[in-house]
Amino acid sequence: MKLQGCLLVVVVLVCVLLPATALAAVSVGVRVADHERTLPQLSAVTVAQDTALQTRLGAQLARHLAGATTGYQRLDELSMNLHERRLKLYDRLGMGPLRVELVWPDRSRTVYTMDGNSHRRAAYLTGQSRDPHGNPLPDQGAAQRAGAVSLVGWYQFQNVRSRQTWVRAARAQGIPVQDDTPSATRMQCRWSGTALSCHTE
Repeated sequence: MKLQGCLLVVVVLVCVLLPATALAAVSVGVRVADHERTLPQLSAVTVAQDTALQTRLGAQLARHLAGATTGYQRLDELSMNLHERRLKLYDRLGMGPLRVELVWPDRSRTVYTMDGNSHRRAAYLTGQSRDPHGNPLPDQGAAQRAGAVSLVGWYQFQNVRSRQTWVRAARAQGIPVQDDTPSATRMQCRWSGTALSCHTE
């Protein structure tokens, strides 16, 4: 899957437009356009399951947040340098790292972070992605104990299809899901002390 140049079209840059001292927390909300040519079938579920995509998206996100998308090398490099200085200022003031939340067309969410040392590529935050209903999404963090434990709890889905999407994502991360109730829209995940398992209700 190839990500095109104009990936993020509506960006709310509250942290960039206001002085750092005026902010209680440094965060950015990015609403991603629902457009076939620029974002073919992407959602938080897609990103959570693909580490290569996470890396590519992080690099594109950094360029967009810096405004380094003009196509003119010197101007884009200047934008990246200014972006680096801004992030380092946030770090020095104790307000970093910058937290970036992507809101996808289906209302699912992906979270990235950036600081002065990672200004050229935002880093995907494991365990922070949410499906359209606010349920935590399993990603590569589920392979670690802390990541698996963070998925413990009850899950509520709008319909069977959205539950099945979550179940596929969980199984891709090696999480066993007992799916005995085909019409269920509720699910529970438990930690046995050594492993995570889920079942529908």
